[in-house]
Amino acid sequence: MYNRRGGKVSPEDCNAEIDKYNKWLKFAKRDAEDAMRSDVLGGGVDMLEDIYDALSGGAFYDSEAILCGHGKTYYRVKGNKEMELIANYTSLSIERPDLIAQLRKDKPDLCRELDRVMYELGE
Repeated sequence: MYNRRGGKVSPEDCNAEIDKYNKWLKFAKRDAEDAMRSDVLGGGVDMLEDIYDALSGGAFYDSEAILCGHGKTYYRVKGNKEMELIANYTSLSIERPDLIAQLRKDKPDLCRELDRVMYELGE
C-alpha cells in the first residue's frame, strides 16, 4: 500500500488512521445529534443533561445515556463539576425555569445549595 507521495505505508499505519477517523466521526455525529435534539426540544435540555452528567462524574455521557455532557475525563479536573453545575443551573434559571422546577423535584437539596450559591454571587 502506498500514500499519495508514492511512499510505502504499513497496514498498522492504515489501521491507526482509520481508527482516528472513526473516533472523529463518532464525535461529529454526536455533536450533530446534540444540535438537532436541542433544536427539537426548544433548548435547555442540553443544560439539564449537563447537570446530570456532572452529578454522575461524566458516567452518563460516556455510557451514552444522555447526549449532552462532557464525560469522565473532563470531570477529573478539579473544579469542573462545580463550575458546570453553577453555570448550567444559572442559565436554566433564566432561560427555562420549567426545567429548574423539574430538577427541583428530583434533586431538592442540590437546588437549595445552588440557589444559595447564586444568591451569594449576586451580592
